[in-house]
Amino acid sequence: MALSVSLLAINSLLTLLTIPLLVNLALTVFIGRHSPFELPFVESFLQIFLISILPAMAGIVLKYFREEIANRIQKPVRNVMIILFAGVYAIIAFAKESSGGSGITTEDFWKIFPYAVLINFAGFAAGMAMGLFGKTGLRTSWTIGVEVALQNTTLALLVAGTLIQSNEMVKPALVYALFSFWTALLYGVAVKWYDGSRLFGEFREIREKKINGNR
Repeated sequence: MALSVSLLAINSLLTLLTIPLLVNLALTVFIGRHSPFELPFVESFLQIFLISILPAMAGIVLKYFREEIANRIQKPVRNVMIILFAGVYAIIAFAKESSGGSGITTEDFWKIFPYAVLINFAGFAAGMAMGLFGKTGLRTSWTIGVEVALQNTTLALLVAGTLIQSNEMVKPALVYALFSFWTALLYGVAVKWYDGSRLFGEFREIREKKINGNR
């Protein structure tokens, strides 16, 4: 859990600085210098800060100063966020463009799907490989693989739909979001099947150290 939060915090800080630069570079390279789309730097910086950095900072501060309250509200807040995210994705996927939808069609979905799956599994493999290459242990490598592959599709939808205002750019993020959590589950099952004894052995070892440390 701590590793996942740490990766999220680091990723959020990097995102804050790199997203405006990389998106504008990509627009120039793939669409051209006279592209009708542009990512406003200041506005994107503020929006990303409010969505990524501020909630993470608030959670860390609350956990540090009021751990009991943080633990108590963690599950309800998570459930509310899941419902809200599901509602947002449903609107983008199924609503008309005039009502906030992306206008994605079945044909669009199947055109994007193979590339999205390829990126997803490449992310899993790359994250896992980096962890193993760095000798961080199977448990940590597994976490890195999940974090790399899941991506922040909410941020992608914000950038494409709100800041750039392009429904065509929203569609890949939407397709990716529709299946990436399920592939993460399959990834976990595959890791357990491949080397479950080592993976869960590491979990047990860490848990035992915590128990012994609290005595």
